[in-house]
Amino acid sequence: MSVDSTHIHWYGVFCLFSKNQSQKIEIQSEKLASLLELHNQYFVSRYSSKLNPIINFGLLSEKSIMVLNLMASGKRIDAIAKELFLTERGVSYHIDKLKEVMSCSNRSQLIDKAHRLGVL
Repeated sequence: MSVDSTHIHWYGVFCLFSKNQSQKIEIQSEKLASLLELHNQYFVSRYSSKLNPIINFGLLSEKSIMVLNLMASGKRIDAIAKELFLTERGVSYHIDKLKEVMSCSNRSQLIDKAHRLGVL
């Protein structure tokens, strides 16, 4: 099953329930696989922001996402702190947490990965 290239770490899982005999389903398995792949691509491309597991499972706090957005827009730590009413250390905490959750070693990598995973 292929997935939208912007969300290469995502995949769809479908459960098929049918009254048909398994032999009949096996005969149509290629057709079913193609249809399910199309549905998967449709859902990922159309609803990726709503289906994003990083957001939906609460891996990132709302404040961390705000920090990430501001950082991606080119703002410095002091400007982010001022805008979000945080200390600079508070902003650094959110950046460190983001890097940890997304397995990134630096800010550039973090922003790139956040874009690729649909967080930004």
